[in-house]
Amino acid sequence: MKNYKIFVGNEEMSKKVQEHAFKLGYDWLLTRLASPNKIIGEDKAYLFMDDQGNLTCGDSYAYFEGHGYPEITITDFLAIKPESKIGDLVIGYDADELGEDNEWGIGYLLIVKEENSCPFTVGTEIYAHIKPYKMGDPIPAFVEED
Repeated sequence: MKNYKIFVGNEEMSKKVQEHAFKLGYDWLLTRLASPNKIIGEDKAYLFMDDQGNLTCGDSYAYFEGHGYPEITITDFLAIKPESKIGDLVIGYDADELGEDNEWGIGYLLIVKEENSCPFTVGTEIYAHIKPYKMGDPIPAFVEED
C-alpha cells in the first residue's frame, strides 16, 4: 500500500474511487471495524490514503495542496491492480490466462520472491501467475460463458 492524495471533485467519482480503494485494501479509518467497505464522505472533494490502509477525506484545498502525500489522478488510481500478500487466498496458474487446460490451484500465498513478481508459492506448488480468490467465488476455469 502506498500514500496517495486524490481530487475526486464529485460524488460519482468519489464513490468510484472509494470502491476501488476498498479492492486495494484501503478502508475508512473510523468505520473499518463497524462498517467495512462502506462508502461515506462522498460529498468531500479530496480523498487521502496512507500506507497503513487508512482512508480519510476533506474539503480544504489548502490542506490538500500542503499535504505531503503524492497526488494521483483518478485515471491512474483506478488503473492500480490489487496486490496479493503472503497469507492471502489466491488462485495460482501457469498460462497467461486461467482456463480449463491450465495447471492451477487454490491455496494460501506462502512465498513471493520479490514484490508481486513470479514465481509464486501457493500451498506446496509454484505458479507463474496469481489472482486473488474469495471462498465461494466461481473458479474461473469452470465458469461457462453465455
